[in-house]
Amino acid sequence: MNEPLKLLKAINDIDDELIMEANVEVFPTQKKPFWNIGLARLVPFMAVIVLAVFIAVGNLDRNPITTGGNPVVTVNSLSDAEKTAGFPISVPQKYGDDEIFTITVVNESVICVHYGSEEDVDMVIYKGTGSEDISGDYTVYPDVQDIEYDFRSIQLKGNAGKIYLAIWNDRQYSFAVRIPDGAELEEVKAVIRETH
Repeated sequence: MNEPLKLLKAINDIDDELIMEANVEVFPTQKKPFWNIGLARLVPFMAVIVLAVFIAVGNLDRNPITTGGNPVVTVNSLSDAEKTAGFPISVPQKYGDDEIFTITVVNESVICVHYGSEEDVDMVIYKGTGSEDISGDYTVYPDVQDIEYDFRSIQLKGNAGKIYLAIWNDRQYSFAVRIPDGAELEEVKAVIRETH
């Protein structure tokens, strides 16, 4: 009988009993206890833990990072708006017959004072930090003019003789007055004069 056939026959003759008898560990291993880990293996883990603690402690005095949530906070008064935003604001108490109906603070950096009613907003005054246009009005107005008034350089935007938007900034703050139905120049100047 040739060798490969002998080998195949020998494999076929192996039964479960022989397999169970032969199930012996050739190289038995003994597990080391956890506390017996070598120092070289422990150092990288400890470095990561120490770094995480330093980062956590360093961020304790900072504002927490938040996701989601509403960046617009409605407040009850101008003084509450000043506390929330961290800067002062002065605006007219009335616009024509309209009183302030709501005051909001956006991202703790822009105060918005709304006149009229929720259904019919007649004017919004904005004051915020920085020098950007904070009006949120991206309408392209056909009439744009720059004027000097009350020691301020003001850009007026409008159409057909009415002004819908006035924007300006001083060294610290940006301002905007948005009038959805438009207004005459003298009305807008009166609002600008009382807005600081």
